[in-house]
Amino acid sequence: MKPSMNILLTLSITAVLLVAASAPAFQPPPRAPGEFHLQAESPQFWNLVDHNAKLSVVGTGFGFTEGPVWDQAGFLYVSDETTNKIYRLHSNGKQEEVIALGDPDGNTWLLQEITTRLPGRVDSDDTAFSSPADLAAALRRAAAAHGEHEKRTGAHDENWPDWYAEYMVAEQSGRDFPT
Repeated sequence: MKPSMNILLTLSITAVLLVAASAPAFQPPPRAPGEFHLQAESPQFWNLVDHNAKLSVVGTGFGFTEGPVWDQAGFLYVSDETTNKIYRLHSNGKQEEVIALGDPDGNTWLLQEITTRLPGRVDSDDTAFSSPADLAAALRRAAAAHGEHEKRTGAHDENWPDWYAEYMVAEQSGRDFPT
């Protein structure tokens, strides 16, 4: 770059910086400390929220919160992403830790409510164990049947857990046993 162009570029950048520094900074209208303001990005917002609704602080001391939800009893639940905890907030301001997902190994846990069973899943109406003893008895029956299966095939079955699962589901649901 030519020296004259270099000087011109330097002067232009300096002028822009001086103008920007002398311009008044954008200031939002002043509000009282802690005052909230509802602003609708869409007119449909006001179909859900009263124009006179007042916002208030229901809990403090959290890091980054997500997923506020109310239950039928009127409790508010929030998830604090910073601490990996879920809290129940009472109307009197009390905060109750409901779930703490802190893991000393640094693992992250994800909780998800399953509301739909996808094809290929075991129907819990067909198969269920009422106690650990009931499950243990089913495992013993599956082990005995699997022993007979290995005698018939003449080989050790590496996929025995899958075979056990198929047998136990078939036993309870009335389906055909695995061969």
